Amino acid sequence: MLDPFAPGLSVAEADRLHAHLRAAGQVVEATDADGLRVWIITRYDDVSRLLADPGIVNVRPGGPSGSPGLPLPPALARNLLNMVPDDHRRVRALAAPAFSRRRIGAVRQMVTARVDGLLNELDPNETGVVDLFPAYASPLPADIIAEILGVTDTDADEFRTAAATVMAMNPGEPTADDPRIPAMTTIVLVLMRVIAAKRKSPGDDVITDWITARDAEDRLTEEELISLAFLTFLAGFENSVYQIANAIGILAGLDRDQLLVEIADDQLWRARVKQLVLDAAPGSYAIRRFPIDDITVGGTRIPAGSPLYLSLRAATNDPARGERPDLAFGRGPHYCLGADLAVMQLDIATRHLFQRHPGLSLVKPWETLDRRHTWRTHGPTEMPVNLT
Repeated sequence: MLDPFAPGLSVAEADRLHAHLRAAGQVVEATDADGLRVWIITRYDDVSRLLADPGIVNVRPGGPSGSPGLPLPPALARNLLNMVPDDHRRVRALAAPAFSRRRIGAVRQMVTARVDGLLNELDPNETGVVDLFPAYASPLPADIIAEILGVTDTDADEFRTAAATVMAMNPGEPTADDPRIPAMTTIVLVLMRVIAAKRKSPGDDVITDWITARDAEDRLTEEELISLAFLTFLAGFENSVYQIANAIGILAGLDRDQLLVEIADDQLWRARVKQLVLDAAPGSYAIRRFPIDDITVGGTRIPAGSPLYLSLRAATNDPARGERPDLAFGRGPHYCLGADLAVMQLDIATRHLFQRHPGLSLVKPWETLDRRHTWRTHGPTEMPVNLT
């Protein structure tokens, strides 16, 4: 059977893999990258139902997460992905206003300005080639989430570099010289520095709001404050980087005259972006979950506390989904808080790029580009293009 946790897949390869898993049954038993016995759920009805089931939780009932891989330090572990339901509801309620439609709508002009600024700075080499991954797809989401949080460029760069070290590797037992260990220490120190600076000089930003919830209202612990900033920053750029890169690759392969017609028509372009949200999605699975009690899916009994992988990508592409809502950003209590921001960035970044450079073409075939070597995220780490 194909390896459900094979690293370095392209989006197309991931889709073929998950079509195979859907055909294999409602539940597929496998071994994950940590060597654990797990259950993979791939069909729309099952994934949609389990995402909204309060009996399916992020924290293993009565014990640790079950992962033998690199543990997060306490200052980063108290994040929304690792909380029992009561704490999750409390902290999520504090985090949600940062990503309200009103607030995200207010940053649209800032996103547009940053996109146009990056496009102005593109500097092709002597052969007319520029790598859009480091020059465009990668810096944009980090810059935007840093602005929303109120993080300086220097701190954002240091965080992004350290986070990339942590996330570039598959889970596994750490070694004595594991580069993820000092990288996580760097992340904690950067966030502590940012929070200390905001306490001294508050601003009109999200981290200042959360500090108020911590210091003045006593609704967050210090570890929850640091962890919330960590997860928001990480999620704010990690998935968007690869979604934008994947989307550029998809659009570069389309008939250019038709693409320009779509770009010029708001209704057609909204439909295109909606499809890109699905086709360019960089992740296959929701965060690992655990049933509080024994459950049965498709006639298969899954014991309480067993690791579940709910494949958002496989479920969203399930032919049985029909016209029902997609699951690209999840569903239920863990629906992605930054969904509106991610869609807005995807919209502006791709539309402005092809408006400015309608003749853009990939220098190398899409399938041959260097890719991230992890099963969690499917996307290229290079994107050399000719702009004309």
